Amino acid sequence: MPPQVAVERWSNANTYYVLSDGAAFGKIAREIGKVGPNLLPKKALRSILEGPLSPRDEVAGHASVNARNLFTELELAAHFSAKGIPPTGFDDLKFRFGGVNYAVQCKRLFCPSNVGSNIDKAYDQLKQNLVTHNNKG
Repeated sequence: MPPQVAVERWSNANTYYVLSDGAAFGKIAREIGKVGPNLLPKKALRSILEGPLSPRDEVAGHASVNARNLFTELELAAHFSAKGIPPTGFDDLKFRFGGVNYAVQCKRLFCPSNVGSNIDKAYDQLKQNLVTHNNKG
């Protein structure tokens, strides 16, 4: 098949998300087993399979975004783990690096007008996670 035909046939949003998400699922699968059974985020793993295939099928402010939100958190954790920084928690992501505990809050932005409120929400969540002055977020 000529390259032009392949690009025309397969260059659509669903193909992109299947390939992109497939690669991310693979990375999550490779890395998640390293955390051990006590830390394994079983509920999150089940939830990510319940969401819509495409983010275009999500409705902002609706439960339809939850699966992809969790997927984003687990994908970030898998990237850290692949680089030798194992997760120590999954709310959204916690890890230890250089003797310091870190907490990360993941926010998917749906529109520019929500950036400020997303930052405020993340900051409020981080304040709960950062219990000592040695912790970073």
